Amino acid sequence: MTELTPQETQAITELAEALYSFLPATANPYSKPKVDFGTVARDTGIENLWPGGSKLPAIQALLEATLKFKRDRFCPLMIRITREGLKYRNKTGSPITQEEMNKLNQLITGVGFKIPELVDPKFISSLPKAKPDPVVIRKDEKEPSKISFDKVENIKNRFLQMETLKPQERGYEFEKLLYDLFDIFRLIRGHLLKILENKSMVA
Repeated sequence: MTELTPQETQAITELAEALYSFLPATANPYSKPKVDFGTVARDTGIENLWPGGSKLPAIQALLEATLKFKRDRFCPLMIRITREGLKYRNKTGSPITQEEMNKLNQLITGVGFKIPELVDPKFISSLPKAKPDPVVIRKDEKEPSKISFDKVENIKNRFLQMETLKPQERGYEFEKLLYDLFDIFRLIRGHLLKILENKSMVA
């Protein structure tokens, strides 16, 4: 067993968050082929390291266990998650972007790896760039805030996936989804107030 350094532990925490939207925790039983984090772990030869349960902690546990007990399987795991994630995200209408892939590669270097297939400039350039964020001016701040188009798409996709989750996991995901929705509604409300304020000034 290889003990993780504090730097590796931090990188794994961020890496789990970066990979969260790449695949579902549990694939829809009617989807063909059935691909999720569990099946990817199985096909990489580390099925016993996938704990299941709540999605984000499960991904983090999988990455940590792989580095500790099956370090030679870490790169194949990252490659497989990315390959399946590309197909899954394209199918959901929210393709993986260049920015996401660059961030992922940066986090992978944080645990001591550099994967040629994932850092290949031709591969990176083949991915779409993140769409620019529309600027929203809130009434209570001088600087503009942003409503991320990718965040709206992410919320939509997470909502569609909720029916495939277990009851407890569905509850956790619904709570996080509501939090993100309220954040977006707060920004929209600020934008509308600013428009009304400008109209009243003109009148």
